[in-house]
Amino acid sequence: MDIKDIISKLGISPLDEVELLAGDASTRKYYRVRTELGSYVLMLGDTYDVSDPNIINYNILKKAGIRVPEFFKLEPHLGVILQEDIGSLHLQDITDQNNIMRYYQDAIKNMQTYHRCSSQVSFTKEKFISELNMTYEYYVRSYMKKDIDKELVLLVNNSVVDSMMSQPFAYLHRDYHSRNLMIKGDELVVIDFQDARMGPYPYDIVSLTIDPYINLDKNSRELIVAKYYDLVAAPLFKVSKDEYMKDYYISYLQRGIKMLGTFSYQSIVRKKDNYLKYIPTLLEDIKLVSKKFPEWSDLIKEVYLN
Repeated sequence: MDIKDIISKLGISPLDEVELLAGDASTRKYYRVRTELGSYVLMLGDTYDVSDPNIINYNILKKAGIRVPEFFKLEPHLGVILQEDIGSLHLQDITDQNNIMRYYQDAIKNMQTYHRCSSQVSFTKEKFISELNMTYEYYVRSYMKKDIDKELVLLVNNSVVDSMMSQPFAYLHRDYHSRNLMIKGDELVVIDFQDARMGPYPYDIVSLTIDPYINLDKNSRELIVAKYYDLVAAPLFKVSKDEYMKDYYISYLQRGIKMLGTFSYQSIVRKKDNYLKYIPTLLEDIKLVSKKFPEWSDLIKEVYLN
């Protein structure tokens, strides 16, 4: 169905301009629709029902007081959500260092709030392992063309994931980085929350600080990691600083290895080669972090780094 036919079925009258917005790794499409009453964003994806994770997590976050785009109209049979137009400025686009650190403070305060929420959907060991298996298939075998014994892969993957599963669980955004945090006025607005779920508490702060899309210097990253401990990890999860840093780096390994698979998949399957430029830096980060775990470092090096 043509986008203008869909807009007509929604009962709104667009002006001449209907703009397709740039997407990320998602298969959904987003359009900016300007009308006489104002500007909206129309999300177009697969048909859904009221149990759709996007709707459920929108309600969870909104009830908790997290700033998310307003959903004005739902049309499940069309796969459409008509929502608030929050502009086009992502946290990724902020260049002033003092200004950006203020928004990171807001991002941490968000976690301080939404970590207290709950969901019936949760990360499982099987889910984490499936993500790492994706890295094996698309990064190790297809992209690097390495023939690695699958038993070695299972050994390192199970060790990392078992350690993650022993951590305290919290409600997570699950993809909390600078492309999913937007700025409207002075507000930080959280988007792309359909995959939110329960999981190991450091997962989102890891996602925020190893974000490949933004050039944060080492000192800024360390400040953000420390601030999360003071405001969130210590009061909410009652962990020591040493426990927190160990938990953080374990999640760092899993998330980093998982991203290798995501970037390779985007190139090999979806022909989006722009993700490949992030792999060299990511490999250096994984190399440094793996050295903190001597029991795993040789395996990680053999499977993912050589």
